Formats: sequence, structure tokens, C-alpha cells
Amino acid sequence: MCSQPGLTPGQVAFFRDNGYLVIPNYLSQDTLSNLLSTTTDLLDSFSLSSHPLTRFTTGDDETDTNNAKHELEGEAGDDYVPVDEDFEMLDIPAGSLVLIHGNALHKSEKNTSEKSRFAYTFHVIEGDEGWNYDDRNWLQPPEDGKGFTRLFAGKG
Repeated sequence: MCSQPGLTPGQVAFFRDNGYLVIPNYLSQDTLSNLLSTTTDLLDSFSLSSHPLTRFTTGDDETDTNNAKHELEGEAGDDYVPVDEDFEMLDIPAGSLVLIHGNALHKSEKNTSEKSRFAYTFHVIEGDEGWNYDDRNWLQPPEDGKGFTRLFAGKG
């Protein structure tokens, strides 16, 4: 995804609703291995409690992992309409990896600077036969189960 400075709201909306970019074989096996290792280390040290505006559930038993610092009304799975106060603005240095759980509330504001803002987005989904994928997610697997690229060989 690339958010160029000066895009009109219509262009941004069109990209959001229709845009995607496929770059086959862009990452080498070494790069993928390093990414997996770094991401695993990051997840092992990640502290949800330090991110008060994050709310998601495990999905299986709807265990709420919401931080106690931030109260939201409703039960897990209820529709929630975010307001600006629900977001904490962060300055992210260029070259940073931003890891976002698929159910975490997040957004990115319009790029008003003179510099381009590049973001490479990887959607990682684990599952096999019988897995449940949230139907509220904007990115959906094809009906025939084909179309998502497997990073690792697995069953099926």
C-alpha cells in the first residue's frame, strides 16, 4: 500500500474499497525466516496492557482480552462505533514494523506531508479445514479456498 501526498478523498476511498497489489516472490526465504523470527520475538515480549486502546477476543470462547485501563460497553462481538477519543496517535519512525492484530481497533490518518508514506501489508491467517474466519473482516478468502498464497507447506 502506498499513500501518496495529495490524494483526494475519492482516490483514497477507491483504493480502500478496490485496490490491492500483488508482488509475487518479492521476499527471499532468508528474509521470510528473519521476519518470522523477529515477529515471534516481538510477540513473545508484547505487552497488551501497555496498549490501552486495544480490544479483541480470542474468538474461540470469546474471552475478552481488553485492557482494564479502557472501558468499552457491550459484550465481545457487539458492534462498536469508534470515536476519535478511542485512538492514541503514535509517531512511527520510517522503517518500523507495525504489527496489528486483526481485531485491534486502528486507523491511519490522511498523509498531509510532502513525503510519500509507504507501507507493506502482510495479512497472515492460520487455519485448516474447519477454521473460522471472521466474516466482518474486509479481506475474505475465496469461496473455493484458493487464492491465498501459502507461506509454508501444510496439510491439505
